[in-house]
Amino acid sequence: MRTFAIMLLLSAPAFAQGDEKGFEKLCNGKDLSGWKFTFKDKDVDPAKTFAVRDGIVVCTGQPTGYMYTERTFKEFTLRLEYRYKRPDDLKDESTFAGNSGYLLFVQEHKVWPRSIEIQGMNRDVLGIIAIQCKAKFESDQEARLKARKPVGEWNAVEIVVKDGKITASLNGTLVSTVSEYEPKEGPIAFQSEGAEIHWRNIRIRDDSTTTIRGKLAFRDVEGGCWTLEDKDTTYDLHGDLQGCKHGDEVEVTGRVAKDKVCVHQVGTIFEVASIRRLAK
Repeated sequence: MRTFAIMLLLSAPAFAQGDEKGFEKLCNGKDLSGWKFTFKDKDVDPAKTFAVRDGIVVCTGQPTGYMYTERTFKEFTLRLEYRYKRPDDLKDESTFAGNSGYLLFVQEHKVWPRSIEIQGMNRDVLGIIAIQCKAKFESDQEARLKARKPVGEWNAVEIVVKDGKITASLNGTLVSTVSEYEPKEGPIAFQSEGAEIHWRNIRIRDDSTTTIRGKLAFRDVEGGCWTLEDKDTTYDLHGDLQGCKHGDEVEVTGRVAKDKVCVHQVGTIFEVASIRRLAK
């Protein structure tokens, strides 16, 4: 039987704008551990295109390709800041053709893969492109132009995927909304597409929910420990069980927070949205 350490923490179903609770870094600020790379030319050295300098991910824009997360995501909130390297001779902002983008739910590893693209191009930042798939969306050009900062300055992006909808905001202003889309799960990719771009503070909150069911039991260990068996897995439960008792059949809904430490052993924290007794 596989045993995992799981902590139960009661959490609100929604988070206020700007709240960083539950977020984890997608880049450690030192290297690109946890990321993989795809280019048109398989012989490309990724380190010559993507690198971390002083905590900032620097993409040269050459050659065309992308870096993508080893993990897959379904529902999440992604936050980051970006800036383009400003050309010394740039006088008219509207002529700057800097390009990049964020590919959601990557389905294959080629250039370009089937995915939902949140545009990174300076002129159409946070626009939507359905690459070899279908999506229903709308964008607000006026909002984009008002929110976008001059080339060379840092811009904040927030992409939220929740309840069958995708929203993309720039510096706190909603720019695009996707109301229907397919696919719905996969890695997230950052594009190299012709211009030097920098990213920092890349972090994500996994908002995907899961449900576990089983019978509660109490183990006599230091501090006491509740356990729950769901199929072939025994979960180690910590937190408020809302009046449940030994032997209760329960259903717990929440989300898994990756790479956390449990009280009793290294494991995965399960942040609980709800817990209820099941009828016997």
